[in-house]
Amino acid sequence: MVSAKETVEAKISSTPVVVYSKSYCPYCAKTKTLLTQLGAKYDVVELDQIAGGSEQQDALEQITGQSTVPNVFVGGKSIGGNSDVQKLHKAGNLEPLLEQNDALAKHKKNKRRRVAEDDDEQNVSGSHAGEDTPVVPATSDRRVINTFSTGGVKKAKNVVQTRLIESEREIVPQQYAGDATYETQIDTEKDRDARAVMERSIKANQDGSADADSGKVYRGQAAYKSYITKKESQIGMNKYTGTQGPIRAQTWARAISRFDYQPDVCKDYKETGFCGYGDSCKFLHDRGDYKSGWQIEKEYAEKEKKRQKRLQEGRDPDEESDDDEKTATKTKDEEQFACTICRGPFQNAVETTCGHFFCESCVLKNFKKTSRCFNCKKQTNGVFNAAEKLRAKERELRAENGNETDNSAAKNDAKSSVDAEDNTGGWTKVVESS
Repeated sequence: MVSAKETVEAKISSTPVVVYSKSYCPYCAKTKTLLTQLGAKYDVVELDQIAGGSEQQDALEQITGQSTVPNVFVGGKSIGGNSDVQKLHKAGNLEPLLEQNDALAKHKKNKRRRVAEDDDEQNVSGSHAGEDTPVVPATSDRRVINTFSTGGVKKAKNVVQTRLIESEREIVPQQYAGDATYETQIDTEKDRDARAVMERSIKANQDGSADADSGKVYRGQAAYKSYITKKESQIGMNKYTGTQGPIRAQTWARAISRFDYQPDVCKDYKETGFCGYGDSCKFLHDRGDYKSGWQIEKEYAEKEKKRQKRLQEGRDPDEESDDDEKTATKTKDEEQFACTICRGPFQNAVETTCGHFFCESCVLKNFKKTSRCFNCKKQTNGVFNAAEKLRAKERELRAENGNETDNSAAKNDAKSSVDAEDNTGGWTKVVESS
């Protein structure tokens, strides 16, 4: 299998002039235009339109050390890219180089005339083979108008050449000027913005030019005669009143960020509040404590976790509430002894996302009317959790009530049995006595 490098070397050695280019490259188009104007015979290899073009470009870089296109080869040797070809042409060395390698097309002027002369000579030689007959070329006194003059084209070409600036492929290092005198011009130019228009209008009203040209020259809506006297000092106040429109931005403002990875703080002063050097100490006298980056990130992560939890519970995610206050509120609400809807003891108590407690049946009836909490009117989204502590208290109360009921029933049974025994004995005695 033939490699890309071998393919390139074979093409270069077998062709007098080869131009390796890409179809979208403007410098390649300039090079091909110049060679066409000179009448050169050359082959073009479009690297972006052939199979294996990238491999051939890598091979060209290995051969010439040039990674850009166009890459021109004349007589098997590289003469560089577009700028190199243009320099050779300006110096007058390009055409001789092409002639040496037989890459220039031969001129075909007067071809028809030569063919006609040859035909006449053949005819004459056939009829008068032994006579020397002079051939006089036909002449005409009529002046021929040169309709294909290229004088204007040459002049235009010279003008274009003087305006073109060829790249020398030299990287100029950027010089740092401190960025102290630079301006950021991202808004409307200062001579066209609303402030400049208002200043011109005030000046025209003051010097009387607006009255002089009134009715003669139309200068636009911004130059209308104003009967309200304004001072230039009032223009600066318009940014507070908002009567001017877009305000001119400051071009000298600079926003900087400084990261102090080694704060030079006086250790003695920070720990004890006293330093032997006094005001001459070169370190900062500061007793404040600053959080490190990892501490700030940890607090932010905890805050985001709480925010996501509030969002899942259906509450306001940006609500600022501490866990201690929430715990205190829950403790207070857990002490509720009755449902606020039915005003009775809890039956299967449930808790809303906002921390209030209701009977299960009561809160479901209320949810049919509205999805908000009965007490605080916050959105519940139909989320009702079982209040385990209150339900445990309910079970304890039911158990106590059940024991009391059993005890009272046992006492009543015992009392009735005693009374029955007494009554039976009495009747028996009465019967016996009779």
